[in-house]
Amino acid sequence: MADPACLKRITPVISIHHQGFSFIDFVLSPFGSALNADRTDMRNEGMRMTHDDMSHLLDAILCLKTRDELERFFDDLCTIQEINSMVQRFDVALQLDKGLTYSQIAGVTHASTATISRVNRSLVYGAEGYKLAIARLRKEDKGDE
Repeated sequence: MADPACLKRITPVISIHHQGFSFIDFVLSPFGSALNADRTDMRNEGMRMTHDDMSHLLDAILCLKTRDELERFFDDLCTIQEINSMVQRFDVALQLDKGLTYSQIAGVTHASTATISRVNRSLVYGAEGYKLAIARLRKEDKGDE
């Protein structure tokens, strides 16, 4: 488990940049329903991950202090395609939250309708991680004005 002092130091918004391009801004919530004690395994492309596996990764992310540290970590951890996929899914979630149609979203994000449908399903029936991140980003945006 992460050191509680480390949890207090984390900046909640992450911006991933790779080779000079900004890919995404999102909020991490290590205490979301997806990590409930009653949900001890996670699925990852057919491989079973335990709650402990996920906890180690989240603890590592939470201990990083700056956007630069997070960018470097994600650059090491993920391939460009993995980062692009996460960026696209979150962008789709933002567009769905704005009320855009699948066709409009596909035009803006270049996501397939299957991806848009999957993200929509997560927004409607998921662990509310997208909703939490979007709400916090909105709150932060209002604070900047």
